[in-house]
Amino acid sequence: MKETNYVHVDEDLLNAVSNGWYHAPHEVLGAHVEDGRTTIRVLRRLADRVFIETAEGRTEAEHEFNGIWRAVLETAEVPDYRVVAVYGDVEDRGDDPLQVPSDRRRARPLSVFRRAATSGCGKHSART
Repeated sequence: MKETNYVHVDEDLLNAVSNGWYHAPHEVLGAHVEDGRTTIRVLRRLADRVFIETAEGRTEAEHEFNGIWRAVLETAEVPDYRVVAVYGDVEDRGDDPLQVPSDRRRARPLSVFRRAATSGCGKHSART
């Protein structure tokens, strides 16, 4: 049985984000909270391994799709984190450009993913 303790994103949406076709990649990448867990997705093409580093230590991410890596942290609050990408013998440690500073951080609702995966962007409406 496939593990589902993370915020699910449809493979078509992951494909669009990883190839630069999706207009709002921050709706998928970065940190998202659901059911007391934080799912963090980052795009690190060609990485051999990826870790999410917090004050609590490192959590290894799982390669999800076409350079998108996913880690699940057992916390309902998004921690301050860094991304460590391993390319051969080299570790590249840095900030996640989609990480929101802690004083402006809030959880993004799952409904964003469901709407994005099943319909248009929702930002434009027909003029009457």
